[in-house]
Amino acid sequence: MTSPAGGAAPGRDVLVLSSRVDPPLPLARLRARGQLAELRAADLRFTLAETAAFLREVTALDLPTASVASLQDRTEGWAAGVQLAALSLRGHADPAGFIATFAGSHRYVLDYLTEEVLAGQPEQVLRFLLETSVLDRLCGPLCDAVTGRTDSQALLKELERANLFVVPLDEVRQWWRYHHLFADLLRARLAHEQPTRVPELHRAAAAWHEERGFADDAVRHAMAAGETGWAARRPARVSWPCWSAMTSARSSAPKVAWARRCAPTSEGWRPPARPASSCRSQA
Repeated sequence: MTSPAGGAAPGRDVLVLSSRVDPPLPLARLRARGQLAELRAADLRFTLAETAAFLREVTALDLPTASVASLQDRTEGWAAGVQLAALSLRGHADPAGFIATFAGSHRYVLDYLTEEVLAGQPEQVLRFLLETSVLDRLCGPLCDAVTGRTDSQALLKELERANLFVVPLDEVRQWWRYHHLFADLLRARLAHEQPTRVPELHRAAAAWHEERGFADDAVRHAMAAGETGWAARRPARVSWPCWSAMTSARSSAPKVAWARRCAPTSEGWRPPARPASSCRSQA
């Protein structure tokens, strides 16, 4: 669509595009020349105040601040996610309890993401999404190790360009993560469709993290794979925060038993350094 731009030089038009993915235009050149104004997903997210106001208007409920903040964290301000949660909250007997358990596997969110996002993906992309959903953080070499691919870095960049609920964790595009609700959905689908594949993926992730000195992540994945014996042989390398989390009331019984058996002492404890170059092998 073209329209005269307010304040623009005479004879010049402004091209306005709305798209879920980046259009095939020289965006980098236009950006460098100051000829591009962008509104990205981050710009469209609801703030905490906007989420609270929207929920009040749609549900007519006076929700506790903690509940609103929890929903904001789970949806990450994603407007459609907040809307779907609000629809479910109408007439709910326990709004705070619902928000505490709200996840990507909720039927409204599941239906929306399945129909609007996953249904149109090629088989190889869908397989990649499911298999890497076991990871809290994603980088090319790690995803290669887990999936057996050799092009994960390029695929991650493509997923980000397609706005496929992939969130960059740095400015140089080495690490990403999935949106919380999207990750919930992918993990639920993976567990339902390929339950025997889940421990295999966690074992591969544990081995990759172990080789690079990421002890906490290695142990978490080993425990998720049911490899308590493997994890028990590495207690001295686990950081105090990791051990503390595993002994919390929310941890499963096997994790608590393992952590208490292998617990390091907190006095003078220092977590292992994360090698800065671990994911720089692919650009």
